[in-house]
Amino acid sequence: MNPSDLRSTLERELGALELAAEIGAYGEPPSAPEPAPVDVAAIERQLWKESLGTVPPWKFGARRALRDQVRAEANERGIALQQERQANHAELQSRLDAQWAELQRLRQQIASEVDAWVSLETTKRAAAHRLAQGLRNIQWQRLEAGEPDATLAALRTAFEDAPVTPLGCVEATVVLVVAIPDRDELIGDQEPAYTEGGRPTVRKRTQTRMNDLYVGAMASRLLGAARRAATAAPGIEEIFVIGIVPVDDSEEWEPVYEGAFGRDYLLTRVPGIPNEVEPLTDALNDAEDAWWEVVGRTHELATINTDDDPGLAAVMSRMKRAVRAEGSAAEGGDAAAVRELLPSGDGSNQDRDSGAQTTFGNVSTSAENAEPITAPIAHRPQEEISRTDDGPGSDKPFRGPTAEDLTAPDNDPLVSALSDSDSDVRYEAINALRARRSPDLRDAFLKAVGDTNSYVRRVA
Repeated sequence: MNPSDLRSTLERELGALELAAEIGAYGEPPSAPEPAPVDVAAIERQLWKESLGTVPPWKFGARRALRDQVRAEANERGIALQQERQANHAELQSRLDAQWAELQRLRQQIASEVDAWVSLETTKRAAAHRLAQGLRNIQWQRLEAGEPDATLAALRTAFEDAPVTPLGCVEATVVLVVAIPDRDELIGDQEPAYTEGGRPTVRKRTQTRMNDLYVGAMASRLLGAARRAATAAPGIEEIFVIGIVPVDDSEEWEPVYEGAFGRDYLLTRVPGIPNEVEPLTDALNDAEDAWWEVVGRTHELATINTDDDPGLAAVMSRMKRAVRAEGSAAEGGDAAAVRELLPSGDGSNQDRDSGAQTTFGNVSTSAENAEPITAPIAHRPQEEISRTDDGPGSDKPFRGPTAEDLTAPDNDPLVSALSDSDSDVRYEAINALRARRSPDLRDAFLKAVGDTNSYVRRVA
């Protein structure tokens, strides 16, 4: 509500509008119209007409006497009528004065109530503003300090409309997984050209040309995502970017790029890179530990072998497990994969942090536009992780499957993992077992139904 609305409501409820309409025709302040003067001559003519039949025409003296009598009576009636009109005028003016006084009182009351409401509302809004500003200041301070929870929350907001997953945060480094659509979804097979005669036409692109443009589109997306992360999280000094592409005829993904960009580079140099394939692809090599390559005569983008990179393998394993989870996804923790990909400087494990965004929308690229794609990640919400879980974020040591587990009678490490002390391990194990649904896993699922963690029970 605003002051105008409140004023209108009070005027309607208190009757000020009706009262103002009633006396509005008399002006402000209202003034009763002056009474019209009495027409004594008209009264005299009417009386004379009525009395003519009482005196014969030939009696001139009697008629003169009658005339004088009529004139006197007309004067008396005129005076009486004028006094009556004056009395009515005075009565009307008195009533108008009283109504005007009441209207003025109502208007003063309304103005007072509106002023009081404005004063109170101003105080309340100022207090709310101070509170909101204080919360934003705290949030900004947390962002500047690079706190993982605040950083990842800001990144999830920044990438809510983009195919980018903020995977995790270690110290001042954040990990982004950027989904790149298939080449044929981004790059058309024809391009504008000119004939030898100078006329505009179209020509078929070669495979080499299409692959080069595809790499340029990938570079545009990777650099754009990294720069957006740098602007959204002021406490981050380095953005580790992983580019992934869909596998043919599969719902899985493969990595094609990894590299770490410094904050200063993203904010100062990236905006000046020309919107052309060669400068964009050259910028990919400016990243620290950049790893990507094109192979063959057609410059086909190669996938990265994760056998020698356990950290990257852990990240891709999270992506693949999400597909096996039949698309069930939530905002959860990828702390384990991030810790393996980016171990802390002192070798200790990173505390649990908020996790990834699950919906992959569309990101504009300087090369071509693409349709939205999705790559759900089956992560759990941080707030629903049991406080009694034993895992990397607890005081108890992290324990994976032991040698005894692997040599258990059932000889199934996934079944053995259901007894692990870490709820993350149990959750991933039950997710993998769910895809098999073999009768010999009945006891394992019954055991998981009684798990202390609600997510493990739900999957079972």
